[in-house]
Formats: sequence, C-alpha cells, structure tokens
Amino acid sequence: MLASSTLRRHPDVVAAGLALRGWPAERIAAILAATRAATDAELEEIAASLPNLPDPQAPMTTTVLRQWGTPERQTWQRPHWDLLAHLGWLDVAAARRVAGPRFALLMGEGARLERRLANWMVERQLQQGYTEVAPPALATSAALAATGHLPHFADEMYHIERDDLWLNPTAEAPLVSMLAGSLLVERALPLAYVALLPSFRREAGAAGRQTRGLLRLHQFWKVELARIATPDQGPAAFETLTTHATALLEALLIPYRVLDLAPTDLGFAVQRGRDIEAWYAGMGEWIEVASIGDCGTYQARRARIRYQPRGGGRPRLPHTLHASGLAVGRTLAALVEQAQRPDGSVHLPDLREISSGDVV
Repeated sequence: MLASSTLRRHPDVVAAGLALRGWPAERIAAILAATRAATDAELEEIAASLPNLPDPQAPMTTTVLRQWGTPERQTWQRPHWDLLAHLGWLDVAAARRVAGPRFALLMGEGARLERRLANWMVERQLQQGYTEVAPPALATSAALAATGHLPHFADEMYHIERDDLWLNPTAEAPLVSMLAGSLLVERALPLAYVALLPSFRREAGAAGRQTRGLLRLHQFWKVELARIATPDQGPAAFETLTTHATALLEALLIPYRVLDLAPTDLGFAVQRGRDIEAWYAGMGEWIEVASIGDCGTYQARRARIRYQPRGGGRPRLPHTLHASGLAVGRTLAALVEQAQRPDGSVHLPDLREISSGDVV
C-alpha cells in the first residue's frame, strides 16, 4: 500500500497519481478531505484502499512497444472454438452441464495438449533459474490484502464465507504472500519463482466473441512468474520477465505484440505494466495472453516484507514484480488458430515436450 506518511505529507503527489489513473476529481477531493481529518489508524485504512501511484516512466497513452511476427488471416481459418469442436477437443455443452457458462471442458488430445503445454511452460522457466512453487489454490483475506487484491477486487473473486477463504485469482498472490513478514538478505536477491495454478475469476460482463471458447473463463490454468528484487534490480527484473514471457510465444511461432500501459490501464497494485497480446489468426484479433507488473514497494509494504542491506543498517522494502508465463488456455487457443491447415488439421510446432511435429 501507499505509505501513510506519503498520504499525510504529500497529498499533492497522491492526488496527481490518482488523476493519472483516471480517478474523478470529486473522488480525489473526498479522499484528501478525509485524510486531513483522519487519525493515524484511519489514515492507514485510507492508504490501504488506494492503488499504487504510476511510475513516472509510464507513457501517457498505451502504446505498442514492439511486435514479433506477421499477423495474417486466411478466409478458411476458424476461430479456436469451432476448430477445437471439429477436432473433438472441446465440449462446451458438457462444461455447461457440469458448472454452467464460462467454463471449458477439454477432451482427449485437447486435454493432453493443455497439460503438456503447461508443463512445457514451467520447464522453460526452470531452465531460466526460477524455483518452482506449488501453492494452495485458496488464500486468506490477509494474503490477498497483502497483494492489493482485497478489498478492491472482492466482487470479482470467489469467496468461501464459512472458512473466510478465497479461490486464488492468480498465483501472484501466494507467491508474494508466502514471504509475508520475512526479513530477506540482499545477497539472495533477486528471488525468482514460477507456479502453475488454477485461477478463478467471476469475469462479469456481456457475452461476445471474447467470451467464447477458452477466453474469459471463470476457471483457467495460468503459469505465473514472480521476482523479488532490490529497487536497483527492479528495472532489469521488469525486462527479464518480459523476455521470459515473450520467448514462449516465439518458440510456439505465435505472433505477438508488447503494449506499454498508460496509468489508466494499470492494475491496482502496479506502478508500471505491460500486456502481451497474441495474434489469433482464426479470429483476426490481438488478445492478451500475459500481463507484466512492477509493483514497486507497494506489495512489500502491505505484506511487511523487508531485506537486510549488504552493508547493514535499517531493513529496506524490496520491489515485487510478476508476469504471466503464460495463460495456458489462451495460449492453446492462439496456438491452434495459428497452426491450423485448410483441411481442418492442426500442425503443431516441433517442441519435444508438446509434440513431435504431429499433424492431428
């Protein structure tokens, strides 16, 4: 969260940051008025309800930072939901019978491909030096408050009231919260973790093309990357996460583009962010398959994570950074749309862990 001292001593800085995020002037004025009259305890509560302030390097408008590959669409290419149904790999009707709308049920080679793709993503990151973590799928309110998911996203998550536990919306939450209250040592930083975890989100919104097939599901597999770094290591860690996420799409021969996000498009806890959009050849659209976020000290402060500097002195706050590496179902959808052939078959890239260059 924001330091309550920043809110008290530099309200103009906070107001400017909220304005960049697109908050209305009346709402900002109400927060500043409440701040002036607040006790220290009330000030902490106000600070916990506010988003991270944008990094000065964030662009004023979301821009395409770079693009890899050439997006092409042929008239015979199908969207993935049609193609997967044709192959017998996706049964939406069966998923609806089990759990209702916005769920997927993969069958046979489709289920096998998703499992192999997820394992391949994790193995690729282990080769980059990440430590694999298998966290719980449930999290406490305190764990999700530490990462900024609560209270802001409460309506978008699934809550088990009897036990006051939440289904994780992303592995980012446990990968950061597992270090809550820790005192790290600088020589061990940066820490790098990877986790494969089912993610659960309400995904409210009107139905449309981007809610069909494997898009905007209530439950989906996602590989998450997290790095805990010193402030000096933060910029390099941000670039490293971008490289490690995009390298997967290049290996799969899926065109992609990297977006540098404006303050109005940043996640709640993020001070600087990027989205990676894959080209869906059958849909003829760019669709997000990964997000990258630099949270600065925002989450470390909420989770009370510190590190001891090499030369001694007072413990300091590290930076926490995360990236999708990648959303598995969305990547599978982009892969089959890109790899389809005019006869309705799919020719997968020659990656040992996924296929042997098979035509299916």
